[in-house]
Amino acid sequence: MRPLVKRIPLPRRCSRGTPRSAGPDLALTGRRLRPMSRTPPLVAAVCLLLTGVGCHPVQPVVNGADRTLPVLVGMFTGTLPCADCTGIRTDITLFTITPGRRIDGTFSLVEHYLGTRSGDRTFRRNGRWVTLRGTATDPEAAVYQLTTDDGRRVINLKRIDGDAVRLLGDDQSELPPDLRYNLRHPGPALLGGYREVDASLPDVREAADHAVSEHSTRTGTTLSTRHVFWAARQVMAGVRYRLCIETTSDGARMVVTAVVFRTLDQRLSLSDWIEGCEPLPSP
Repeated sequence: MRPLVKRIPLPRRCSRGTPRSAGPDLALTGRRLRPMSRTPPLVAAVCLLLTGVGCHPVQPVVNGADRTLPVLVGMFTGTLPCADCTGIRTDITLFTITPGRRIDGTFSLVEHYLGTRSGDRTFRRNGRWVTLRGTATDPEAAVYQLTTDDGRRVINLKRIDGDAVRLLGDDQSELPPDLRYNLRHPGPALLGGYREVDASLPDVREAADHAVSEHSTRTGTTLSTRHVFWAARQVMAGVRYRLCIETTSDGARMVVTAVVFRTLDQRLSLSDWIEGCEPLPSP
């Protein structure tokens, strides 16, 4: 008798339609490329160790009761050029629920359009991403293709190394050799004196739980902390925590950025609660 073989569905391809957005866009759709081939588990593990794909991710501890927790794949930030504003401060966070493969998942996108005629404007979007192989000039390049939930926006990012990606043109071609098209991992030392820390530390978890509890009290909702994706501390007559948290309410999930301050006498207070994952303070 032949053994049963479990078929694993491939990621769905994105549509060819040209995306539209609510503000001035630099991220345009490109031609569809071949999905990356599957890599044997042992080889994939070695590659992950050597390349650090995901930009210093902090892996969650997944218990037997819940193995669908998303895993942080990468965080990329930078200010992209803008045709009619001074720049687009962009924060992109990639998640996956298949940590052994890391070829698709969900994302959070936050864009701050700086210096527009009507002042600074912020857009927040979520969606799904897949990994594609090859560009118009580099057939071996790895490309993250991001599609927003409404299907009106597609962003193509070429992975440069474990810490950086680069925005591509609408046909997967390289844009002018300008470092402003690069987005990088925030790194251990962040703007404003923040330093990235292990998201599983007890004081970080306590700050996250306090943020969710205080926001629930303020809004009259029932939220719970599902997972802390990323955390940073800033020491200044106390400690300020900046946290990327996944919360749940009646089964619905939401990713937010919370800022919590711990005073010298160890009292906690929530100072900011923002939809989406924003690892850096606004400039």
